[in-house]
Amino acid sequence: MGSAMVTVLVAALAYQVVGFAWYTQSLFGGAWMRLAGMKAKTGNQQGMATILALSTLAAVVTAYVLRKLFKYIGVNDPMGGALAGILLWAGLIAAMNVHGYLYKKQPMKLFLIEQGHQLVGLIVMGAILGAWR
Repeated sequence: MGSAMVTVLVAALAYQVVGFAWYTQSLFGGAWMRLAGMKAKTGNQQGMATILALSTLAAVVTAYVLRKLFKYIGVNDPMGGALAGILLWAGLIAAMNVHGYLYKKQPMKLFLIEQGHQLVGLIVMGAILGAWR
């Protein structure tokens, strides 16, 4: 496995770790579940392996695309990668996702929790990809 793929996998793993921490009960997990209308199901983890696999695959795809984009636009340091993560989040992810929350009349707090995860995750991912050239 080449160093480029290792970089992508490390960045994707870091993104997943941010998500695992973000949605713990001690951070935003409890509020997120209430706002999303979900109930805790202790002992019922059916389908969780598939969910984790698909979310990890999505993180790998995101890291791969960011790496290609960074190479194209010349991002080659952690600060540039973090800034690119912020700009991509603001201009693409948050700006495009806000529509769903508005039209579905979902709570703004739910949007802020979910988008906060995306923002922090992209900053971390971008910093890793920018640093590891």
